[in-house]
Amino acid sequence: MNTGDLSVKILVRVFGSFIAVTGKRLTELQFPKNPTIMEVLSSMSEKYGQRFHDLIFDSDGKVKEFLTFVINKDNVVSARQVDKKLGEGSEIAIVMLLSGG
Repeated sequence: MNTGDLSVKILVRVFGSFIAVTGKRLTELQFPKNPTIMEVLSSMSEKYGQRFHDLIFDSDGKVKEFLTFVINKDNVVSARQVDKKLGEGSEIAIVMLLSGG
């Protein structure tokens, strides 16, 4: 696929442990059509390798339940909603929910 075919830009913002893997807070990705959250996560996993993959996916290849995604700073999506499509210029933040006391 040549870069002329890639027309949809998605920004991915990460925090905490993800920064140690990516080396930066913000990554810009290009897709030929509006991607789903799962397609964005798969692309990030390909780009950043096994360590990133292990932070996102469980041993069955499903998105870990404690991850939440914030779309365009106001729409919160759970790990069960990764089939949601993203539009041109969308920003997705990957948030790892922590619990405890």
